[in-house]
Amino acid sequence: KILAAVKARFSKLNQSLKDSIKRTVDDYKAAASDTAENIKSRPARSLLNTAAFCGAIYLYKTVPEEQNFHASLVEASNDLLLVGDAIRNPVPDNHVQKIMQYTTKGMLRYRHFGVFSVIYFSDYDRDERTYLSQCKYTNPTWTELPSRVLDIGCMGKWWKLRWVMTDFDVNFEE
Repeated sequence: KILAAVKARFSKLNQSLKDSIKRTVDDYKAAASDTAENIKSRPARSLLNTAAFCGAIYLYKTVPEEQNFHASLVEASNDLLLVGDAIRNPVPDNHVQKIMQYTTKGMLRYRHFGVFSVIYFSDYDRDERTYLSQCKYTNPTWTELPSRVLDIGCMGKWWKLRWVMTDFDVNFEE
């Protein structure tokens, strides 16, 4: 009796699972046929959507990480050290020195936003747990955040650091 009840229960469960899989397959078939019809009826729009989707995937896959920023920063610092003081451009030198100070104080923060990432600075060390560092009323507001952004990373590059370092070996004041 028990064996028959267990068999009936598993048979019912097995049929339910088969029905569920069949409905899922039918849904995917319907979605695929609808997609094929949309591609035939609006090829330009489909191409544009596909290009946008592929572009978003490319941007997501090439977002630089925080370690890439530190490597780029060290490389920029080394490039500046190889140039003499007389011909070194003070703008990239000051920019790199400021970021290095934030790094040594532990005030740099990294955020990943899907298709780009941001390096910004905070007022406090990341390990500091004082009241002022934790209170939401003493931390910067959303309107202050853009002024704290030091660099934006996208497509495998840190754009501000790259832009600042273009003429690092040309002192325009000389």
